Amino acid sequence: EVISGFEEARLIHLGVLQSLPLFDDRVLLCDIGGGSTEVLLGMQGDVLASRSFRLGAIRVTERFLAKDTVKPKHVERSRHHAETILTAFGAEVVEAGYDTVVGASGTIETVVAMALAARGEDSGLRTLNGQRITAAEVTDVVELLASTPDPKERAALPGMDAKRADILLGGAVILEQFVRCFGVEELVFSDYALREGVLLDQARRRSGATLHHLQDLRRRSVLHLMELTDEHPEHSEEIARHALLLFDELQELLELGDEARPLLEAAALLCNVGAFISHSGHHKHSYYVIRNSEHLAGFTDREIELIAQVARYHRKSAPKSKHEEWRSLRRSDRDLVVRLAAVLRVAIGLDRSHRARVSDASATWDDDTVVIHLHPAGEASIDLELHAAEQRVGLLEDVTGRTVEVQVG
Repeated sequence: EVISGFEEARLIHLGVLQSLPLFDDRVLLCDIGGGSTEVLLGMQGDVLASRSFRLGAIRVTERFLAKDTVKPKHVERSRHHAETILTAFGAEVVEAGYDTVVGASGTIETVVAMALAARGEDSGLRTLNGQRITAAEVTDVVELLASTPDPKERAALPGMDAKRADILLGGAVILEQFVRCFGVEELVFSDYALREGVLLDQARRRSGATLHHLQDLRRRSVLHLMELTDEHPEHSEEIARHALLLFDELQELLELGDEARPLLEAAALLCNVGAFISHSGHHKHSYYVIRNSEHLAGFTDREIELIAQVARYHRKSAPKSKHEEWRSLRRSDRDLVVRLAAVLRVAIGLDRSHRARVSDASATWDDDTVVIHLHPAGEASIDLELHAAEQRVGLLEDVTGRTVEVQVG
């Protein structure tokens, strides 16, 4: 079926909403193909404005850059051409306003990969979904490509997809002029686009479903994975509740940013998903399941790795330098994993009976001691939870440098 440019942009938008938690944002979307570029302003699955431009990576390359030697004047002509086409709609969108800018397509993915390579941050990433680059970095990629006219040398550039080496400069010029004409300072990459949008649209047509399940994309995807693999999901939800209570109480002491909170919640909900493989060593199995799951949506590759590692260290050994995955993290992320795992270990103890007997928890501290106060649900005995929490404070003592006490009331 042949679809219009408007319909293509709408479907790409639906695809993006399945990969990034942007349902309530006014999203400015750019998808650069070989023959055309789709630009859309949308929100909650609705198209607010859209244009399809006869401006693609192959078109620009064939018209301006298909020379044996690409010279600066050829690049400038291609820039002027793209700017002329995009300027009018760019002014309209800037006036209307947007919250987040998203790039989709193989062209933009390769530009993002090259920008990350220039930062030295591309090593080991399994997906570029959610990765962000600046307008200045887009221009840097254009300049690098323009200064590397030899096809073999261009194909060998860090981050380059060799299959796109001959047309990437044309696509990068389009992206450069897009960010300039639309006043973009930063864009985020989505690895979901047209195909995923088509699948969602067909499912909606058949079932009559709405898009509201995308409002809390990340948490819903975590819950879905938990429900698929966890034999005791109610217990995991209770663990997550306690983990967030402790996070809120100890955030200042542990010097944790707000962005760490949803990562802890996800790790808490998923810490036992490996038990369906084997209870013995299930913390290691949980790492494997989380790290290799295709069900987690809206997280970056780094965030999935952090969630997996926090879940992996919810029991047994603390992180050690001989653990390859932990050692491969940058230092700040290693510190984050240890701090979140320390909180998670105590939270697990607070539902040791699997009966939700602890209704609330709070914490106080001074220079020497952290005291965690437990509050029972009604008249329930929480002796088991008290003992279990006391047995799990070791890592928290290590990261705070304080004695940790757990008491009722």
